[in-house]
Amino acid sequence: MNFNIGMRIPPKIGAEGFEQVASWAATVGLDVLDVPRLTPEVKEACQKNNLEIGTVDIAHTAQLFSLDEAKRADAVEKYKKQMTTIADLGGRVLFICLVPEDHTLPRMDAFEILKETFPEIIRHAEDLDLYIAIEGWPGPAPYYPTLGCTPETLRAMFNAIPSKHFGMTFDPSHLVRLGIDYIRVMSEFGERINHCHG
Repeated sequence: MNFNIGMRIPPKIGAEGFEQVASWAATVGLDVLDVPRLTPEVKEACQKNNLEIGTVDIAHTAQLFSLDEAKRADAVEKYKKQMTTIADLGGRVLFICLVPEDHTLPRMDAFEILKETFPEIIRHAEDLDLYIAIEGWPGPAPYYPTLGCTPETLRAMFNAIPSKHFGMTFDPSHLVRLGIDYIRVMSEFGERINHCHG
């Protein structure tokens, strides 16, 4: 099995401009760059330096969990539009943190909203051959509201949305921080791992 090694772009390195980042990444032997936004210029810089696009960040996730139904519907349309643009530019994996707009929103309530909003997004991902990779960062203190940071929430989400286009970023650091056995998580959810962090 082949693995590509890449990185998310730290702010200090990113401040140099994407052309410089891509050139540096190629000189240190990286294969892939995870990008905050995929544009024609970003794609061209990667191609010029023989780099592949890793994950692409996607905006408006917090609004997908808004208690305002109209705001949620608007966020779904914005999401789908971004997804189409990303797919057209050759992106394949979307990096998202499921952090609600209201950090005090109970996870159970956020999960009910996810069951309502995400099936349409996942159908669009399937149509475009895109894969979602949920990051298990627990979210901002003191509420830690992120969905998908524990085996229980992952299990519930993957049961509710069985598509393999809806998966996870396997990042052991967050699991260790929460006292969760990362080997157990990898064993149980291996088929849903769409991206890995070291």
